[in-house]
Amino acid sequence: MNTKTTDSISVDLDRSKLVSNMAQSLETIQLQSNIDAKIIHNNMADKHSSLTRLVRQFEAKDLQSVPVNGQKKHKERSNFIPLQEWEGYVLDIQEDLFTASLLDLTNKREVPDEEAEFAISEIAEPDVEFLSIGAVFRWVLGYRIKPSGQSRESQIIFRRMPKWNLESKARADRNAERLMKTLSWK
Repeated sequence: MNTKTTDSISVDLDRSKLVSNMAQSLETIQLQSNIDAKIIHNNMADKHSSLTRLVRQFEAKDLQSVPVNGQKKHKERSNFIPLQEWEGYVLDIQEDLFTASLLDLTNKREVPDEEAEFAISEIAEPDVEFLSIGAVFRWVLGYRIKPSGQSRESQIIFRRMPKWNLESKARADRNAERLMKTLSWK
């Protein structure tokens, strides 16, 4: 055999080995990819079942059991999303409505106070006792979001200020006198 033929055979063998090695490498890569894909698929399935479990737990917490007459009933949870808020104080009270001065808390712009009339029936039953001239309240307009849907809502909430009795007032006066004695004005 001549050298050219030997070199040609050698190059063909090298190419053949290279092609064979590449084919084996591709098979290895493909096998590894299949294994990786299975691992990823299994991980995703695990994460999906974990997520499903979390959603079910959240939904279960969304309904609270409330005992009624010895039996458990479910109470829907809801969220309130405020859209507009005012702080107001009562100016006048009539038989079935009251007038109030309002300060816009949402827009926080320098606008004069507004006046509005409210039906006393708009006040929640526990807050009616706080209705008096000068009483401070918050009026909020927004959406009530429930699992069953959403609705617009208006809330009037009166501030719960502590009631002063004579003993509390006397104690506050004594504390004020004691503090005045310790202060020195120059």
